[in-house]
Amino acid sequence: SPFAKKMIDEFGKDEKFLNEIAANLGSLGMVGSSERYLKKIIEMAKSLLDHPIVNVRKWARNCIIHYEKQIRRENLENEQWS
Repeated sequence: SPFAKKMIDEFGKDEKFLNEIAANLGSLGMVGSSERYLKKIIEMAKSLLDHPIVNVRKWARNCIIHYEKQIRRENLENEQWS
């Protein structure tokens, strides 16, 4: 959202702030596959890969890696149950 982008632009140098965003992104509970939601997070993070603040770029890369692993893990669990 534009508000979140402004907050990241303003406070992106603060690692604690970025960690709070990450915690909030991962705190959603749901039933069924979360792949679509996780892909939206990955797309959001990809849009920050060229951010002028180094901490934000690093955080975005880490988010992408983390959520891609989470998708793979979920897919493996789904295969296991099939």
